[in-house]
Amino acid sequence: MKKKKKPAVKPPLARDAEKAMREAVDKIVEECKKNGLPIAIWKNGKSFLTIRK
Repeated sequence: MKKKKKPAVKPPLARDAEKAMREAVDKIVEECKKNGLPIAIWKNGKSFLTIRK
């Protein structure tokens, strides 16, 4: 039988950094939405601007 791998556990600093990054992105997206500004997005190796409503 193969041994099951334990899921990788992120160190506390990495978790805090990821949480801070997500909160910052959410704040920027909300501000852009409120002001009707486009948001630059990178998807499938290509960049484009989008306006979130």
